[in-house]
Amino acid sequence: MIELSKHVFEPLSQLRSPASELGPSVRVAQLEHVFETFYTTKSFGMGMGLAISRSIIEAHHGWLWGSSNTPRGAVFQFTLPCQPGL
Repeated sequence: MIELSKHVFEPLSQLRSPASELGPSVRVAQLEHVFETFYTTKSFGMGMGLAISRSIIEAHHGWLWGSSNTPRGAVFQFTLPCQPGL
């Protein structure tokens, strides 16, 4: 299960959206590698999703990062700059 939410910081300069994933815990050592192309923690994974997501977000001047979620899973968050009126 993935849980999404969003936060807009005042003044409207930045959007932050965390996504919580409640699968097996992601270890701190794994977090150093999860954004590398072809790195996966799953037996059926390709290791492309987070690498592609980060490149898209960074191309829009944002940032994507992850952290372990207690007691299990992970939280991945990204920020994107906002422009009023768009």
